[in-house]
Amino acid sequence: MRKPQILSHVICDEVRREDNGKQLLIGVYSEGMIYSGEIPGHVRICVWIQIQYISNAKVTLEVDLSRNGVIGENILTMGIPVPDVPSDRIRSSALITPIANVPVEGDETYIFSYRFSKSEKWKTLREFNVEINRN
Repeated sequence: MRKPQILSHVICDEVRREDNGKQLLIGVYSEGMIYSGEIPGHVRICVWIQIQYISNAKVTLEVDLSRNGVIGENILTMGIPVPDVPSDRIRSSALITPIANVPVEGDETYIFSYRFSKSEKWKTLREFNVEINRN
């Protein structure tokens, strides 16, 4: 089996699904975030991830979110099963992480990492900066 690969990803507030199956990405972050709420506070973040794979085995995408690059200070780690459709054809699919209530205590850098099996090392998907609005 060829290893799955991530084609693209979007960090947003929420992903909803229409009755016709289309996905709506709400509150998309193209860069980081300017936070204007109370400190300490929380922000809601989820990740929409498009992957490409050949599905002939069960695979789980693990996504990890850590703060300020501190190993072991994981805010969340989640497993998302890749759809198992027996085939030798290349497929693509969109996976959505659950919404995380991420703590904000000041200017922060969050690191989203991923892997497709526990034997792999974590790979950085994206660094995401949250800056406090001091105005």
